[in-house]
Amino acid sequence: MGRPSKQTIDYFSHDCAHGKTMFVLENKHGNDGYAFWFKLLETLGTTHGHYYDCRNAPEREFLAAKTRLSWETCKQILDLLSNLNAIDRQLWEAEIVWSDNFVSRVSAAYRKRLDSLPQKPNLELFISAGNSIQNDLIPPETGKLKETKLKEKKNMFTDLPVNVVSFDNFWKVWPKRKAKVPAEKAWNKIKPELYPKIIEAVKTQIKTGDINIKEIQFCPLPATWLNQGRWTDELTVYTTQVNTSPPRRSQDGWLIYPPDGGGRSLCNKHKISMPAGQKCPECAEAENAHS
Repeated sequence: MGRPSKQTIDYFSHDCAHGKTMFVLENKHGNDGYAFWFKLLETLGTTHGHYYDCRNAPEREFLAAKTRLSWETCKQILDLLSNLNAIDRQLWEAEIVWSDNFVSRVSAAYRKRLDSLPQKPNLELFISAGNSIQNDLIPPETGKLKETKLKEKKNMFTDLPVNVVSFDNFWKVWPKRKAKVPAEKAWNKIKPELYPKIIEAVKTQIKTGDINIKEIQFCPLPATWLNQGRWTDELTVYTTQVNTSPPRRSQDGWLIYPPDGGGRSLCNKHKISMPAGQKCPECAEAENAHS
């Protein structure tokens, strides 16, 4: 039986003198910044491949619990580390933590190992493969051991959001940003494979008016919309005209679309009267021009 793959370390060096990264961290976040940095390095050291995936809620909650900080504070510090190039900026934009400097510092631990030094994760493979494991992140193995490792690794990634869609993506497109905490709880209850569909549903329902942005007081809270599964709603279909007869002009300048009688929809901007349920053709044309 082959030796099990190991791309983790048991310890790393702790310098007594620090550079600009630690200075800026302590200046902005005090002891919390200092402690977070070294607890993050500990986490990277004990995580297979020396990268940490923050795309799903359990991993975010673990890092917050380990550092004894809120996730919002963790994210602020990680954003700062990205700006300081202490962690890879491009990977952090996808909520994956990787530090070239850290991996270089622990490279000596791999000199006498059969396993090679972990390489920077391939972001394109992360995004394109969605829930599947990235082959270049797994050290070469053979036989049943390789098959077992692949199966275990796939199971680790089954809960990851598809195409790196996170709650932050949803929050950015939602027009009424109120009650964020219950909204994120509702989001985390939903299967990750539905995340892209939900984002597209929000954008579409804003265009159709099913999510009311003109009268924001009638826009539902995001948690309510998510808990009710409103991304599955049938969309409101507007018709600009249901009668082939031409409209007539009234004495006061209104354009009247037939048939007369019954409920009416009025567009005061263009002075157009239509049967109830129809949309102003001038407004529809303007919206199409800007879409």
